[in-house]
Amino acid sequence: MTLFLLSYLSKNRLSLLKSKLVHLFLILVAMLISSSASPQVSADFTTLSANTGCGSLVVEFQDLSTGSPDTWLWDFGNGNTSTLENPTTIFSNPGIYDITLTVSNAVSNDTEVSIGLIKVYERPVSELATISPANGCMPLVVDFVDISITNNTITNWQWDFGDGGASNFKYLN
Repeated sequence: MTLFLLSYLSKNRLSLLKSKLVHLFLILVAMLISSSASPQVSADFTTLSANTGCGSLVVEFQDLSTGSPDTWLWDFGNGNTSTLENPTTIFSNPGIYDITLTVSNAVSNDTEVSIGLIKVYERPVSELATISPANGCMPLVVDFVDISITNNTITNWQWDFGDGGASNFKYLN
């Protein structure tokens, strides 16, 4: 634009002094505009903690947005929102949650949505049964069977027998 104005001025043969003043004014305006402009923002984020689990799940989020945002609006899909740059929230109910981050600065705004990022499963109801005698003379070998109730797949077990013995196997004897 500066070149266009200078070309226009020279074609109309304005006085040299006036042309120089206009040129200097345009340079000053261009310098002020370029130094005060903020870059366009681009929203991005990640989680710093596990994003799947059972029961109440505490999740830490980290803003990875570019373009120097100065405002943040998080929507966690669980009824909670935050305006912090790097918030933490609790997901108390089983479900799959979409996370939305909107960032902005004086020049632009942008939104990033992560569909199904957080998965909270119901806690299983642990139950066990014995398939051999549960009492008798020492040494007594008892076989246990996990009959826990859940809508999901159990991936880890932690057995505590109350006598100092423990196991993390699904099937025991």
